[in-house]
Amino acid sequence: PGLSASFAPSFRSGTALSAVLQQAGVNERDPAALAELDELALPLIRRSIVGEIADFPTDPLDWPKTLSAIDPAAQWAEALEGIGSLGAARLARLERVAGKAARVMVSGGWAAGRAARKVKEQMSSTVLFPETAEAGARGAALIAGVAAGTFANIGAVPAPTYSYGDSK
Repeated sequence: PGLSASFAPSFRSGTALSAVLQQAGVNERDPAALAELDELALPLIRRSIVGEIADFPTDPLDWPKTLSAIDPAAQWAEALEGIGSLGAARLARLERVAGKAARVMVSGGWAAGRAARKVKEQMSSTVLFPETAEAGARGAALIAGVAAGTFANIGAVPAPTYSYGDSK
């Protein structure tokens, strides 16, 4: 009671981010390479040039081609900011129906890294990041535990832990 939730995955966004990484020559399965690109992109967040490009495509799948002329860190920063804008638009639609969000929880593979978190933190004054790597899988497993009788009810499920971000 009193809570609203929206699960808003964007497979087009994830596909676009993967394409930007590939174009930048970064293996998305290499944590060290991702962390290095993320740190290079971090100071570029909130310095977007996308708004200056009049014909910037609205479809994330078209972003890699449009961003190809700038360096990899700038490509990554622009792509993260574009995805952040899409997320903020989704949140605004939800808030029109459910009221102002007291907090926003962001999870998933594309919510990792300081640059991505800095973008996500712009969505709300209170943005939470689950400390588990795969929050959706954790939740599904715990609910299965309720169904299997491991937990008496949803109230008996161990509460998740969160961090509040460190990029502000």
